[in-house]
Amino acid sequence: HNIEYWLMLDLLASEYQDAPRSIAAKRVHNSTEVDVIFVPLFLSLSYHRFSKVNPHHKISRNRDLKRMLLTFLTAQEEWKRSGGRDHYPPTVANV
Repeated sequence: HNIEYWLMLDLLASEYQDAPRSIAAKRVHNSTEVDVIFVPLFLSLSYHRFSKVNPHHKISRNRDLKRMLLTFLTAQEEWKRSGGRDHYPPTVANV
C-alpha cells in the first residue's frame, strides 16, 4: 500500500510552489481536468484498526467502512460519468 502514501504526498505537495522534491502527480480541483481520480483508501490502516469483528455485529467495522465508501463513490457524478474506470483504486477489495 506504499503507492497510496507516495501518491498522496505528491498530490498534496503539488499545491506548493516550493515543494522539496520532484512531483509525479498534480492535484486539480476540477474533475473535468483529470486523467485519473485517486481515492486514497489506505486499506492497510483500516484493516489493522477495524478488522476485528465486534461480537454484537456480523461484519467488521473495516468491511462496513468500505461498503459505505463504495456507496458514496458510486453516487458521485464523476463515478457515474465513467462507471469508475478512471478511478484508482477502481474497486474496494472484499466488499
